[in-house]
Amino acid sequence: AVEAMGQAAVIHIAAHAVPDYEREERSRILLEDGPLLLREVGKAKLRSALVTLSACQTGAGRQVRGEGIQSLANAFLAAGAESVVASRRPVNDAAARNFMVQFYAALARGETKAGALRTAKRRLKESGGELAKEEHWEPWMLFGDGRSGVAVGGWPWRWAAWAAALVAAVAAAIVRMVRPAR
Repeated sequence: AVEAMGQAAVIHIAAHAVPDYEREERSRILLEDGPLLLREVGKAKLRSALVTLSACQTGAGRQVRGEGIQSLANAFLAAGAESVVASRRPVNDAAARNFMVQFYAALARGETKAGALRTAKRRLKESGGELAKEEHWEPWMLFGDGRSGVAVGGWPWRWAAWAAALVAAVAAAIVRMVRPAR
């Protein structure tokens, strides 16, 4: 699955993830065609400006002295991604979808990756109601370069937020229909 991502400038994965704190190489993202393991990601050769892991605990892992946290997010960085957006805790499907819409909309307006992350968090925090709760916006983190934006020649960024929302909605529906064994 990682080879298919190859030279994509932006990779967005909306799925279920399972970190393994004892043997980090078994941490995985559950995809339709089977699990994507941390060790497989680490072997890939990516040239992505941004990888977004819209899944639970993709930024979580075991702390290894001298190497940092061994997480799925760090595996994508090691594979060549410039930046990775990931969560450090479980996330609610509806909140994640709303967060991603805000994040991609901010990128589409030309904000840096770090700025877009701050904007998405602030928009959820100030939205009122259920989505304003800290548990829905706080888990999201940016790994890697946050100072640059995402410039993809010819890609219609004004549609990025809608594409992210659609991907998140489809993934959430699939997860609800086919709850994988944990």
